[in-house]
Amino acid sequence: MDQTLHRLAETLGIVTPIARQRKLPPALRQLYQHILRHFAQHGTAPEPQRLREWAHQLDIELDAGLDQLVAVDLVEADPATARLLGAYPFSAIPRGHKAQLAGGPTVEAYCARRPPRMVRMRWLEVRRHSVTKKSRGPGSHLSQEGVDLARRVGSSLGLFASVVTSALPRAIETALAMGYAVDDTVDLPSGYLPGEIAHHDQSHWPQPYHKYAELLAELPGLAAAADAHRGLWIRLVAAVPDGAAVLVVCHGGGIEPGLVACLPHADHASWGPPLGHCDGARLCFDRDRFVGIDFHRVHAIVG
Repeated sequence: MDQTLHRLAETLGIVTPIARQRKLPPALRQLYQHILRHFAQHGTAPEPQRLREWAHQLDIELDAGLDQLVAVDLVEADPATARLLGAYPFSAIPRGHKAQLAGGPTVEAYCARRPPRMVRMRWLEVRRHSVTKKSRGPGSHLSQEGVDLARRVGSSLGLFASVVTSALPRAIETALAMGYAVDDTVDLPSGYLPGEIAHHDQSHWPQPYHKYAELLAELPGLAAAADAHRGLWIRLVAAVPDGAAVLVVCHGGGIEPGLVACLPHADHASWGPPLGHCDGARLCFDRDRFVGIDFHRVHAIVG
């Protein structure tokens, strides 16, 4: 991810203090990267509630974390409200320097030493389907609870250039309940392998993404399923305009190893639990590869 942040800094004509970032604890460095990606996508600082969500996912205390980032001059923050005023190289308040991100927002910057270049990023949001009926039959359908949950989650999401789901009813119904028309359905292999990975095994692993990283090197069937997810996601996100996003709704047990395959060198131990119903992750796609990830948990929306 450091290379992506460096490219963002180049866009604004400035040099990010990479050495200072590398001295930060891994969880705190990831919080800083979450903040930068939010600026790059939305052109504004993340709200305090979003910061609290990220801090909870990373198991860090937000106030102390912001204090450390302030101490090394990577962010400015209002200590009374935890509201960000800036995150180097982005500013949340006007400072006389702007950069236009290709297909994305205009961002305020701390300074500009040369004309900005264009950053071409795209986004892929992948979500697990919502809650299904108790008497789950072949394919299964959403329960009323599942429909209500998907509606609430959908109201927190933005626009998507393309919406694709698995071919199973519960995935299609989740996207529809979220408020999106489905552009296409696809058949994806399961990440559950008879005799190797049982249904919902990942919910019992202390560090499921780290475990998946190990298993991907050991189990060819799992690696093939993960590569199928990764390959589809790359094709989908590469087909939309710069700055646009794609929504994919599919299934637990397949999403998690797919995410690991997209970012094989990430700090998987810090990614938290496997995805619950309607949980998801937003992947940042830069040029020809995925370069970053933000997890979005339902508990942060529905309390």
